[in-house]
Amino acid sequence: TRSMSIQPAVLSSPTGVAHTFAWDARAQLGEIATTTVYVRLRANDGITSGSFATSSAFPVDYVSPIVSNVSAAQTAGITTVSISYVLSDYTTSSLDVELGISNDSGSSWTVPTTSVTGNVGAGQTTGAGKTITWNAGADFTSQQLSTMRARVRARDAWQNLGAFTSSTNFTIDTLAPATLVTADIKAQPNAGDTAVLIGVS
Repeated sequence: TRSMSIQPAVLSSPTGVAHTFAWDARAQLGEIATTTVYVRLRANDGITSGSFATSSAFPVDYVSPIVSNVSAAQTAGITTVSISYVLSDYTTSSLDVELGISNDSGSSWTVPTTSVTGNVGAGQTTGAGKTITWNAGADFTSQQLSTMRARVRARDAWQNLGAFTSSTNFTIDTLAPATLVTADIKAQPNAGDTAVLIGVS
């Protein structure tokens, strides 16, 4: 229970005057999430206090979403990366999930993430086994690095923004193979011989 004085003088009349008050609930209640918050008001005219009028229950949510168990790995044989995570929050739906990619073990997070699908963006729900697929072959071509990281965070419907949680380093290879060939005929075939010796470097 929290008590406070709103302001010393407000207008009144025999038929009533509407007033609106702003309450910084987070400052007094802290980081909580509940559906059973009540407000009650009573007036004092300088002589005596009236009876309390109590609101119906309403929700407040000041708890940020939590992302955990982030892991990332390139899918064998193709240039997409699978990123998995667990999302927890008091609000179980309508969350917005954000992905970041680093190519220097988390020192910077400037790698493009335009080509993503799965459990990312708006309209996400809480739970385990969440997966994002990043098309590194489209966004980060001609790269071969072992210092890649992925990070994920979420914002809930009450605009509580959680902290980023990152994966450990993973390896990526979107570099097409290239072969520089210099052919040199080492020996001419003998008459009637179809074999040719070729040196390649």
